[in-house]
Amino acid sequence: MANLWGTDSFTDVTLKFGDDGTLPVHRVVLASQSAYFQNLWLGNNWKESGEEIISLKEDDPHAMIAMMKFFYKKEYFPSKDGVTSPLHFVAMVYQVADKYLVPQLKEQSLERFRSLLTSDWDLNDPSDLDGFLSATAVIYESTPQSDRGLRDSG
Repeated sequence: MANLWGTDSFTDVTLKFGDDGTLPVHRVVLASQSAYFQNLWLGNNWKESGEEIISLKEDDPHAMIAMMKFFYKKEYFPSKDGVTSPLHFVAMVYQVADKYLVPQLKEQSLERFRSLLTSDWDLNDPSDLDGFLSATAVIYESTPQSDRGLRDSG
């Protein structure tokens, strides 16, 4: 599947992120990696089931692209564009993995988050502190209270 990432070959749906970002993808790849997308296309109960463009405007575009990369490559790396801090970015990826029912990505994000917490960063550095605070906001505002993964990482 990795060789299909970033090509238009055989794509059959386009995801729309944010205001103007689009990404052509393969339904079979998304459905094989996410129970959410599997239900979307197999259930035929949703308006989007037959659509060729799926709008995901409420989700962070960088986190969504990271999730798509994970679907194809089983790994994701943060984009430098628009990402405020590594901790914040990983928390956003964890959040979309939870929302779109991708347990392997949640686990990888949790491991990466824990690794970042133990690496060399300094809460006295304003950018590190801002990243920590913004990650904390993501964790407590956009993941279920019952999900203890990132909440218990500190």
